[in-house]
Order: sequence, then structure tokens, then C-alpha cells
Amino acid sequence: MAVILQRLRESWLAVSLTLVACVLLASALAGDRGLRETWRLESQLAEINEESFAQMQEIRDLREQLTSLDSDDAALARVARRRLHLVLPGETLYRVPAPEPVQ
Repeated sequence: MAVILQRLRESWLAVSLTLVACVLLASALAGDRGLRETWRLESQLAEINEESFAQMQEIRDLREQLTSLDSDDAALARVARRRLHLVLPGETLYRVPAPEPVQ
């Protein structure tokens, strides 16, 4: 009888440890700080880094344009003419209407 109780305790201990290991593994994979959440956050961080890099490039380009407009009168005149629809004497301004959207 003592041998049967000893084996029952050993198997019960093995089952309990296996169950605890399964719960810990599930928590490590799917918990709030699990691998799935970590992978999602890493993916989100990569997207944010790409957006940040694109915005930094845009800022650099805009600074270059600003420097160009500060130092080059011809560039400033081109931008003013394009944005304000200015014309020089003797020039003719043509306006082409935008196409209507197709429904």
C-alpha cells in the first residue's frame, strides 16, 4: 500500500509540474508581456521608425528649399509666380480647368 501511495504522489507531482509548465508557457506566449505582444510592439516600432525617417527627409528637403529661396532670387521668383499665378509683362497666363471627377 505504501508503494502505491508513493507512485501516486510521484505521478501527481509530475502532472502538477506539467500543468504549471503549460500555464507558464501559455503566459509567456500570449500574456500582456508575452512573445506575441513583443512582436506586435516591435512591428509597430519599425513602422514608427520608418515614418520618422520619412519625416526627417522631408524636413531636410524643406530646409534645403528654404535655403535656396533665401539665397537665390530666381528660385524665389519661380515659386512666387507658380503659387501666386504671377506673370511678367508680355506673358499670357493660361488656366486649364481641373477635370471633373467621374461618378
